[in-house]
Amino acid sequence: MIKKTGTAPDEGYLTISNLEKYYGPYHALRDVSLSVRRGEFVCFLGPSGCGKTTLLRAIAGLDPQSSGQIWQDGRDISLLPPARRDFGIVFQSYALFPNLSVIDNVAFGLRNTGVSAKDARTQAQELLAMVGIAEHAQKYPSQLSGGQQQRVAIARALAMSPGLLLLDEPLSALDARVRVRLREELHDLQRRVGVTSIMVTHDQEEALSLADRIVVMNAGRVEQFDTPQRIYSHPANRFVAEFVGDMTLIDGQSDGQDAVRIRQQRLELGQLRKGAPTGATAIGIRPEDLVLTQSGTGPNTVTATVDAVEFSGASAVVRLHAPTLCDIPLRARLSLATLTQLQLAEGISIGAHLLPDALHVFPVHGDAA
Repeated sequence: MIKKTGTAPDEGYLTISNLEKYYGPYHALRDVSLSVRRGEFVCFLGPSGCGKTTLLRAIAGLDPQSSGQIWQDGRDISLLPPARRDFGIVFQSYALFPNLSVIDNVAFGLRNTGVSAKDARTQAQELLAMVGIAEHAQKYPSQLSGGQQQRVAIARALAMSPGLLLLDEPLSALDARVRVRLREELHDLQRRVGVTSIMVTHDQEEALSLADRIVVMNAGRVEQFDTPQRIYSHPANRFVAEFVGDMTLIDGQSDGQDAVRIRQQRLELGQLRKGAPTGATAIGIRPEDLVLTQSGTGPNTVTATVDAVEFSGASAVVRLHAPTLCDIPLRARLSLATLTQLQLAEGISIGAHLLPDALHVFPVHGDAA
């Protein structure tokens, strides 16, 4: 039995209030509240088992919440069955009808609403053209590649002109090159159609490139709900910092004002980072914010030894050992031009400058400063 709690919705197109979900003793969703704007593309991002798919299924009514409320376009849909909710959904497996042609797969839902066979096929053909596979209309799903099947599934989900498009890891079964191309197409399609969209993914690069805002989830909770830029540059806590992007975390002490101390090294904080809580902290630095210089002196600069240089196309990651700062490796991401200019090689001594405004300071337990 669903228990309804919470207050009236705000002005979001989709508003979730105090959602809880139990599977017996297992607490899958913990007081989840958020609001999605009309026309927005939102990604639910998190590790396996964090609750992101459970939340998507609760929105769809496929696996109703234990308590809490969901509103869509001002309508309380908390207790409604899936058939009475306004959404289209694309599953990870695409769930196409194998015995129907591509065009009949897309037209299927339209036929069930009383649209004539001719009109349904006309609309289906237009949708197939929109997603770029009109020439495959008469084929069967088994004759299509994974990427083509995904486009059919999206066209079918859009056929009913839903107010909300739900995508459950739609790109996860595709190889890397196809995923990159299709996520660009999915982004462009969502902008053209303007449908409010929610996508579940465990791929941070996917979320960062597609979403207007990202819901980062962990253990059934929302850790942060913000733009990709804010989540990357101002993670709310240590979990978000470690899960999104690449960050080295070093134990230290904060003086509560404008500096932190790690071993013998005092690191100044920039204006954006001042006001860190006093006491034991974890100091985070992303590889692109570690600047290598020929000089190993000066504020926020330590002397380091190059352990390895790892090439990755147009850039390289340099692993460094800086014993005055920490025992764990530091990582710096450089362009190939900078790498060539510095003439880096294993065993070379180099200066590593930690940009003051790029340092992240996290309490040992709790949120970021």
